[in-house]
Amino acid sequence: MSKSPVYIGAGSAELSVQSALNMVQDGEDSASHLITIADWVHLTDGTTVIDRITGVDSLKYSAKEYAQGSTLAAGGSSKNWAQLATTPTTTSEDDSAKE
Repeated sequence: MSKSPVYIGAGSAELSVQSALNMVQDGEDSASHLITIADWVHLTDGTTVIDRITGVDSLKYSAKEYAQGSTLAAGGSSKNWAQLATTPTTTSEDDSAKE
């Protein structure tokens, strides 16, 4: 038999209620962390990842953006550096593999 995550002591209704409230609040933070994690993986609109709890901008792009995102974001994606017949960024003098 598994134990309840909320400790119900000898008549301690206050402790039970506080533990339940803590779990609900932690759940909200966990959900925000999951959204931030999803942004680190999937964000492809050319914007940097922002921590959903603190609001701090990482000034970094998602893994997907670095791999296959837009031409200008993140200095050009890996996909663009390999496939474009032009220079993948406006800030580089290097040529793409295809060029």
